[in-house]
Amino acid sequence: MHELNVGVGENKNTPATYRGWVDANFGTAFSYHVESGKSIPNGIVSRFPIRAAGVWEDREVPNRKFAWARIDLPGEADLWAISLHLKASGDSAEVREREAEDLLKFIQRDIPETDYIVLGGLEYEPSHGAMHPGSP
Repeated sequence: MHELNVGVGENKNTPATYRGWVDANFGTAFSYHVESGKSIPNGIVSRFPIRAAGVWEDREVPNRKFAWARIDLPGEADLWAISLHLKASGDSAEVREREAEDLLKFIQRDIPETDYIVLGGLEYEPSHGAMHPGSP
């Protein structure tokens, strides 16, 4: 899970380029999801089938969103993979905190409590405190 800028020129970030990259680096049985229309697209690659995928708005940074995929694991619970890239410059500490608060609201709203969650991407220190509002 991370930024997925793949290819160059007119072949950059096309479905065919992504599929070829996933096939070459992971295998043809792997699934993927990449947000579209952004200059820094977040994405997820999975060896298990992706049941659903989408994005949540990052209201703080216009060139990317929070990409997510609901992955069908063996058993009852699914895994929700969330790819993010929190802001890194300027007033970034305050912005990261707001991004983390928004992300927590999306998680609480959309993900069943019985499912698993994994976050990946660039969080930039010290964002770990922002991911747990109210913690020291």
